[in-house]
Amino acid sequence: MTFGQALKLTKGAVNEHIVINDSIKERFSLYVPKDFEPQNSYKMLFIFDPDGSGIRVSRLFASDLITDDFIIAANEWKLSDNLEFNVSRAASMIQRVAATIRLNNNHIYAAGLEQGATTASALSYVLDGITGLLLVNDVFFKNGLSGQNSKQIVLGLVGNVSVNYYKMNSIFDVIVDKNSNNALYQYDGSKGWPQSNYLSSMFSTLYFRVAEQAGEKLNDSLVRQSFLKDSTTAEMLMRKKEYLIAYDFIDALKDKYRGKMKLSPLREQIQALRRDRGYRQERRTVNQNSEDELFLKEDLSYFLDEDIATGNFENLGYWDERMREFDSVAKNDAKPYEQRVAKRMKGYVNNVLQAYEAALNSGVFNADQAIFFNVLKTVINPKDYEAYKNIISLAARDNDDKTAYFYLEKLLKNGYTAYEALYEIPDTEVLHISPEFNELVRKYLGKSKF
Repeated sequence: MTFGQALKLTKGAVNEHIVINDSIKERFSLYVPKDFEPQNSYKMLFIFDPDGSGIRVSRLFASDLITDDFIIAANEWKLSDNLEFNVSRAASMIQRVAATIRLNNNHIYAAGLEQGATTASALSYVLDGITGLLLVNDVFFKNGLSGQNSKQIVLGLVGNVSVNYYKMNSIFDVIVDKNSNNALYQYDGSKGWPQSNYLSSMFSTLYFRVAEQAGEKLNDSLVRQSFLKDSTTAEMLMRKKEYLIAYDFIDALKDKYRGKMKLSPLREQIQALRRDRGYRQERRTVNQNSEDELFLKEDLSYFLDEDIATGNFENLGYWDERMREFDSVAKNDAKPYEQRVAKRMKGYVNNVLQAYEAALNSGVFNADQAIFFNVLKTVINPKDYEAYKNIISLAARDNDDKTAYFYLEKLLKNGYTAYEALYEIPDTEVLHISPEFNELVRKYLGKSKF
């Protein structure tokens, strides 16, 4: 029985809710072109969406594919915080498709957003044959880890206020050194997929680079069609006043179409941008302040490392003041560059703290460092409920009831409402039968157990 018969595929549409196999019940969607024939081989795009919106993202990509001989498979299950689990499920989905559809081995792509991006990039270390990656707002990278295909082409997209802005820039410095076809681009935003026409243009750039590296000649009609779409995307970015993103996008198009199309329309767009007062102002602001931004990031990195290593409680006031400053600037629409920097810095600090979690969980920190680290986390993010609970647990273990009650109240003041979980905080068995503990719980949640 052929694959098409087995699944009763609807051609030219996204086929929904396909079970991976008898033992793995997670589902995925599968788009097949309108002229799909099981005996033919097809280019393949695997998409990993953090929310499991496989049907929506399949349609998003399928609506504007570079060629009409692509199959698209996308997950319908929500990705977890466990990368190993995500990769295992994703690999099973890929194996299910690869076992039943003839794939064009020169054109097998994986794309992902956030956890989906780390999943897609981690897959390249455990599965052979992925020729191109499109990674949005995150990346998994282990320099020197065996298994990664050095000829694989990797394009990254990062929001200009993404929490992973600096992380992706740092990692792609290494990735680009491995293959000059690799590149990182920006889009306007903090999270989520970029708008569809920009996303489509980036995927066509990836497709062009993979095809050319494989020695394939691109169809002239396809190139012209792609050029028109990219020119329209450039105009859209300019109209939306995304000046620097538009400039970098158009500049990259010159390499994409050199030797294939006349570049004069792109040069005209670049010249129009350079004449635009808004572009000139934004470029001037970045040129004047980019060095200060780098120094600020380096200062934050140094002081974070130093304070965490020494458990420096005296510097908590500095971090409180610094984060309040970032919060204030991040809300100031009148200063867009400073606003972007503030948001990027907040994301950077949170990422550094997240990187330290492994050290905390492995027991490398002593008790004072562990308490300081968790207190610092509450200063950086007042809604980090787990940090408050960690402090309460550590304080109770040290018989420091005053500190435990203080942070219990801060936890409740910041909106924590998981009543039962309060009585399950480790090492608080004596505390949670005390009058002080229960009075606080009753004050904020209206009831208590004791």
